[in-house]
Amino acid sequence: MTLSPFPKPYQKICEQYCTSGMDVLGICNSNDGQEDYDKCINLTKPVGCNSLSNPIAAVGIDYYYINSIGSINCEKTSIC
Repeated sequence: MTLSPFPKPYQKICEQYCTSGMDVLGICNSNDGQEDYDKCINLTKPVGCNSLSNPIAAVGIDYYYINSIGSINCEKTSIC
């Protein structure tokens, strides 16, 4: 997962986990990536505010938002 100081619509970024696409109900086709998609939604969905995404990191007064899911290989290695 890569971060940015600017919010983007969280749903579109989380959809990248659905490797076979997504149906109109928000379910990953063939269930490919559904667990990761659900985790992403829970992490980035705005709570109690009007925003494109919930910040998932902060440094001082600077907030950072999901920018992309990154490479699947990055989840299995320590260097990306």
